[in-house]
Amino acid sequence: MQVKPITPEEAKKCREDYIPAEVIEVTNELICKYLSNRRARVTQDELVSEILKRMPNLSSQDLFYHKYLDFEPLFEEAGWNVEYHKPSYGDNFAAFFIFEAK
Repeated sequence: MQVKPITPEEAKKCREDYIPAEVIEVTNELICKYLSNRRARVTQDELVSEILKRMPNLSSQDLFYHKYLDFEPLFEEAGWNVEYHKPSYGDNFAAFFIFEAK
């Protein structure tokens, strides 16, 4: 049998399955912790710190290299608008996610 290219839908599903459950669990918990008026602001630093507590075999570099924090489409399909804000050169704030109910 000849190998066929992956379809966009198969790739999407594959990517969803690639993100560890611990990443989704921690994100869910932080959304619950910070939810106010259908909106939660979660800092990337706290997210990474909590994930690494549950996955001590990983480093923060591993999280970024494997793109484990690229979970926006999963949460958007679940009913959230997700925005990611990171500082530009000269900005003085920590990166964060905004989760807002659609």
